[in-house]
Amino acid sequence: MKNNFWFYAGFGIDVLTLLISLSSALMMDSGSALKGMDGPIDSSMSGMTDFGRLLAWLIPLVLFALICAALWLKSRDKMLAANILLCIPALPMLAGIVLWGGLAVLFILFGK
Repeated sequence: MKNNFWFYAGFGIDVLTLLISLSSALMMDSGSALKGMDGPIDSSMSGMTDFGRLLAWLIPLVLFALICAALWLKSRDKMLAANILLCIPALPMLAGIVLWGGLAVLFILFGK
């Protein structure tokens, strides 16, 4: 039972990370769809280096490959390897979510 909990917790956090990174890459690649007060905002990847453009698309692809590999390992009844594979990228994201949420709660409670 605990193995399933850790698997689905890591899976959920990884899917959230995948969606965030994919939406970031798509928004940077959308061109001048945004409009500011002075006219259209150039939100294309023209200001990024070639390596930055590569990473903007490589991060979601690697996350997708990790999720697919973990699902394959789960279907082969190798839950320990699947949990390890999912939790490696999920733990830093979980730490960021906890820090972000904790600071938001502190600012709500003790801010003016």
